[in-house]
Amino acid sequence: MGESRYTDRFLEAVERWDGSLLGPSRENRGVEGIAVFRSDFVERFVATAHPALPGVVWGPVVSLCLYLSATAVDSALLPIVLRFVTGLLLWTLTEYLLHRFPFHRAPGSSLESKIRQFMMHGYHHEFPNHRRRLVAPLILSVPIAVPLLILYMAIFGSQHALAYFAGTVSGYIAYDWIHYYTHHFRPTTRLGKFLRRYHMEHHYKDSDSHFGISSPLWDWVFGTTGTVGPTDIERMGAGMGPSSSTPDSA
Repeated sequence: MGESRYTDRFLEAVERWDGSLLGPSRENRGVEGIAVFRSDFVERFVATAHPALPGVVWGPVVSLCLYLSATAVDSALLPIVLRFVTGLLLWTLTEYLLHRFPFHRAPGSSLESKIRQFMMHGYHHEFPNHRRRLVAPLILSVPIAVPLLILYMAIFGSQHALAYFAGTVSGYIAYDWIHYYTHHFRPTTRLGKFLRRYHMEHHYKDSDSHFGISSPLWDWVFGTTGTVGPTDIERMGAGMGPSSSTPDSA
């Protein structure tokens, strides 16, 4: 097995992890993050990402797709806009399904299975505020984007697929930046406060609900909006006392 590629601190965290996704475990509270790979190059340039990366890499992809759609034969503005909006909506569904099922799948009993699931999503729940692991690195986003583009071309045809794909990629960029925003900013707008609270409830109150990050739409559709009430962070601030899984900080 290839455990030697990982840092000792990471392997210790995996071994202690019981598969729970509700708040960091006690020993990891207050810790922003840990190194996963022994290789500094892999850790810095492959496995993590600067928060600007989604816009820098995928923004030009959106522009190119829209340009090619607009200059195609028999192109018209309204159909392109409708395809773009549909693609955006398809991203919100993709985001929900990925988060609810692959990301929240229970790990197997083997160390290899635990490492795989911890890297996929368990790390984020143990170290939710790690700045360089809040947006997807290319090693994760590209393997998702390419099959989606191929699928769109098979379903919608190569002439129309790019407008759908532009909408989906725009939704992805918004998702990554909203995710970063909810963890590292204090919103002042009503919408921003709602999105942050909604995501914090997923982390600290009920990890089996609130799977939507950029939108709660599919939580409403599939009945995973969870319970209503103050999060543990708010309970502590109000002097109500924490529940069993209260984190020390957001």
